[in-house]
Amino acid sequence: MPFVFYFNYKVGSLILGHHHEKDFQLSVEWIWDKMEHIWMPLYVGSIVSGLIVGAISYAAITVLWRLHVVKRWKERKLRNTPSEK
Repeated sequence: MPFVFYFNYKVGSLILGHHHEKDFQLSVEWIWDKMEHIWMPLYVGSIVSGLIVGAISYAAITVLWRLHVVKRWKERKLRNTPSEK
C-alpha cells in the first residue's frame, strides 16, 4: 500500500501544483502521521488514478469479452454447419 499511496500522492501533487514532502518515508506510519498535510494531493491523486485505471480496465475487459464471444460464435457456427460431401 505505501507504494500506491506514494504514487497517488505524486500524481495529486503534480495536478495541484503542491510541493513534495522532502522527508517522505515509504511507510504507513509516516503517511498517517503526515495525513493533515498530504491528504489533498493524496485524495486527488487517488481519484484520478482510480478513474484512469478503472477506464483502462473496463476497456480491456470489454475488448477481451468481445473477442471471446466472437471466437465462440465462430466455433459454434463451424460445429453446426453441415459438412458437404
